Amino acid sequence: VLSKLGDARNNVSLAALDLQTGQLLTYRPDAQFFLASAAKLGIALAVLREPRLTEAQRADMVAMIEHSDNDAADDLWQQIGEGYGMLAVDRALGLTHTTPGPGIVWGLTSTTAVDELKLVRAALVGSALTIQRRAELLAMMTHVESDQRWGISAAAAPGDVVAVKDGWLPHEADDNRWIISSVGEIAGPDRDWLLVVLSAHHSTEGGGIQLVETAARLAGMALQGRT
Repeated sequence: VLSKLGDARNNVSLAALDLQTGQLLTYRPDAQFFLASAAKLGIALAVLREPRLTEAQRADMVAMIEHSDNDAADDLWQQIGEGYGMLAVDRALGLTHTTPGPGIVWGLTSTTAVDELKLVRAALVGSALTIQRRAELLAMMTHVESDQRWGISAAAAPGDVVAVKDGWLPHEADDNRWIISSVGEIAGPDRDWLLVVLSAHHSTEGGGIQLVETAARLAGMALQGRT
């Protein structure tokens, strides 16, 4: 399906799961990509697995997920033990191809679409969190500010509920080309999908977002049997 993306198809990876039918769709599932701010979903998951949360932690999570606040992410990343703490959570969830970012640079967490799909599933529909904690995370992801609701949202139909976390970052080691990522869940009367789209090497942020949205729409069509 993603062959329709032309030459840009080498800059993207995708994993999509239909929770109603069990259908799994992947494209370049083992390719490594950086997450940029989509790594904040993993940070939130790690924090929400802790037995007790402070009001400050909850406020930081809201800022981090709904507004993609980097200072809040820095605080929470340090509280979970930075990469060492995140790696322990990743391994507990069965993620074997994910490497947390070095030091405080959580945005350079490297992963594959399939590994990230495991994390999204654990966070939003699995047993990694209690029902209450999962509801808290979903509430945050469904209230992301409007200018950060692109990406997988492009595959949604009118009336669907979209829980999303996007990432965007110009990468110095790639001549400041853009990393663009989008992960989350689309739920409606006739669908319940988990979607992960990872990409990189974009000359512009807008071009990267357009590619990710096109990939998401194509994945949605494929899940519905429309290719």
